[in-house]
Amino acid sequence: MAIELKVKTREIPTKEINLEREKGNVPAELYGDKQKNQHLNVDLKAFTKVFKEAGKSALIDLLIDDNKAVKVIISNVQFHPLTDKAIHADFYIVDMNKEIHTKIPLIFFGESRAVKELAGTMIQPLDSLEISCMPADLIHEIKVDISSVNSFGDVIQVKDLDIPESITVKADLESVVATAKAKIIIEEPTVEEETDGEEGEEKKEGKEGEAKEGEEKKEGKEGEAKEGEAKKEEGKPEEKK
Repeated sequence: MAIELKVKTREIPTKEINLEREKGNVPAELYGDKQKNQHLNVDLKAFTKVFKEAGKSALIDLLIDDNKAVKVIISNVQFHPLTDKAIHADFYIVDMNKEIHTKIPLIFFGESRAVKELAGTMIQPLDSLEISCMPADLIHEIKVDISSVNSFGDVIQVKDLDIPESITVKADLESVVATAKAKIIIEEPTVEEETDGEEGEEKKEGKEGEAKEGEEKKEGKEGEAKEGEAKKEEGKPEEKK
């Protein structure tokens, strides 16, 4: 079933676009190879629902002012940095007779034994694939079942994915889409701790020992001096009376 989205022609000046956002609308642009840019307004709630379903890789029937549907894809969306609500969108008119080039998102599902039982880490280098195909063959997403990753070193490559033959993948078929690796545990080296108090006591004791040794040397020198003076007194002749 085709995805439909109703929009209305926007004729207000660009400087008044914020007024439309306050009313719950998303300003949008419609363009194509042979189409002059057309200013549009789309209801925020309706656009959010369709974008969630179609993304940037599914065809949408765009009903402009309730007229005949135009085949488009959503080529770009701008979001508010705080509210994450869409504030602008671009629609690209698709020529159904001409090959289209776009990216299709990869949707990962399932449970990996390497992650659940072996406490590994799932590595997913790619989140989308660049493809080309006829518009009628365009698919919304490519599913990746990671339950086949049972041990470390198991890989899922692009060539393993279930992609219709009508779609040409631009990526290297050997490119890794998913794999599991063991977690690296870094052990902190154990260091023998020596308390500052013990070290301080040793230094203190060393200084006290040096001080005592200095005192002993001083006392020794004083004793030698006294002994010398005594000998000097003994050697003096007695004074005649």
